Amino acid sequence: MGCNLLCAILFLSGTGFTQNLDSLETVFRSFEYGKVIEIADELLQDRNSLSEETQIEILRMRALAAYSIDEEIEAEISFKQILDLDRSFSLSEQETSPKIIEFFEKIKSSYEPKIEPIKVDTIPVADSTLYFYRNALARSLLLPGMGHLYMKKQNKAFLLGIPAGATLVSGIYYIFLTSKRENDYLNETREIEIERKYNAYNSAYKRRNILLVLYGVIWIYSQYDLLVNGERYLREENRISMYPVLDQQYVPQLTLRIKF
Repeated sequence: MGCNLLCAILFLSGTGFTQNLDSLETVFRSFEYGKVIEIADELLQDRNSLSEETQIEILRMRALAAYSIDEEIEAEISFKQILDLDRSFSLSEQETSPKIIEFFEKIKSSYEPKIEPIKVDTIPVADSTLYFYRNALARSLLLPGMGHLYMKKQNKAFLLGIPAGATLVSGIYYIFLTSKRENDYLNETREIEIERKYNAYNSAYKRRNILLVLYGVIWIYSQYDLLVNGERYLREENRISMYPVLDQQYVPQLTLRIKF
């Protein structure tokens, strides 16, 4: 039943398209050029489902119709779209007015094919430094050491990352502890407890500030180091590397590379 329904849908869709194409040819022969353009535009909305020959025929009728009602710009657009599909296309002298053929030949003589952009899977060399800088700095802004780890500077990444993480976590802890002890001190009414709670609050306050300052120093140094030494880090490569490759018989092998 599912197959019958799908087949019916496909059949009706194909039938509808055939009827529209027949309607296009009918109104074209009836010189209803405005309708020709409307139907052609409707058919061309889904070009991926049309063969190249069908697209060219629809565009041909659209171009002739547009020229016939003095819409030369629209006609030129359609003719150029035809040439995009088939550079060697030519109009039939038996079926086409000499004026239209002359108009088309002028377009064809000055036509320049579209240049498709080359897809590059890798980052261009000229932009690679900026690309890696952006990624390294973005990571370093989140936590000192992450940018260095991205640049494969593991030693410096650990020297910066571990202290930064420790001071950040401790600083956050003391932020909450300072706030709690401040409230305890301000809400205390017993004289004997006021001094003790003030000292506890003051101790947490100082530790919080010291930890946040230390984290700030590490954070600033991390960004500074990437800005000053980042380009040198990018140029440095591992002197010894090992990676798998396939030989001509597609047999996996392990290659060792040593840079002197």
